[in-house]
Order: sequence, then C-alpha cells, then structure tokens
Amino acid sequence: MANLKFPYEDGFMTVGVDSVIEVTLPGNNVMTMVTDIPGDGNELNIKLEYANHAPNSADAAKLKAAILKASQQPGSCNIYTLIGDDGTADFKLKKDGGITIAYA
Repeated sequence: MANLKFPYEDGFMTVGVDSVIEVTLPGNNVMTMVTDIPGDGNELNIKLEYANHAPNSADAAKLKAAILKASQQPGSCNIYTLIGDDGTADFKLKKDGGITIAYA
C-alpha cells in the first residue's frame, strides 16, 4: 500500500493513494484526488482543503508525481507539502474538514 502524509494541525494526516487516478483543482484552497473506487455509479474523491493557501497547477503536478513515486514504493509513506511550504499553518490542511471523502 502506498501512502502520503500531509501536514495537518500539529502533525500529519496519512492518506492511502493506491487508487488515485487524477488530481484536480476545483478552487477555494482545494485539491481533489479522484480515485477509481466505484460507488453509487460514481468515483470516490478525496478533497484536500488547505487553511489559507490556494494550491496551484504546480502543486497539483507535484502531488501527481508524489503519488506515482509512492505507487512504485509499496509501504512508503512520504510527506507531501505544497510548493513554497514554510511550515506555517497557511500551508497545512484546514483544521476542521481538511480532508473530506465523497462520491462525485
């Protein structure tokens, strides 16, 4: 199983990325990882919402690369940070609802 860790509150949130097939940028400080996990005729999406920083296309490309790398290293659990992450709360996942899983 491939995992990535995302900065969250005072630590990290670990997310399994084995089934992620695409990364999208719907806006409003959000990146979405689209999976190939079926349900109710839709795919399962994992929404990553950041506190005060809007991810951009370079962040999405970096996340795609991190997912590909993790999938080539079973049991891995690398840390993913946004480009320019300076360790402040602005670059961490939102404290409440930072990760949401839904079918879309």
